[in-house]
Amino acid sequence: MIICDLFRVGTVGLMAIPSLPFAALCVLLFCTVLTGVPFSSARAALMPDVLPGDTFVLGSAIGNITYQASQILGFVAGAAVVAVLDPTRRWASTP
Repeated sequence: MIICDLFRVGTVGLMAIPSLPFAALCVLLFCTVLTGVPFSSARAALMPDVLPGDTFVLGSAIGNITYQASQILGFVAGAAVVAVLDPTRRWASTP
């Protein structure tokens, strides 16, 4: 799990390079998402050992709720950034 996370940190860090071509960004994004699969599998296999019995069900539910709430908050934050930056205004003023 740690190796997968470190690899994902590296690929996302490389995406921050400003002059990176679009094709390279696509490859890095693919590798980042692809590495998430073994991480999720290892996490799911480890959960029953960490949370035995009924706590597993509760822990799994809390994990799912937290993940979905963070997705919604991310979408809201992204929309707020786009609303503040107003990308249509920038392009409309150029001849």
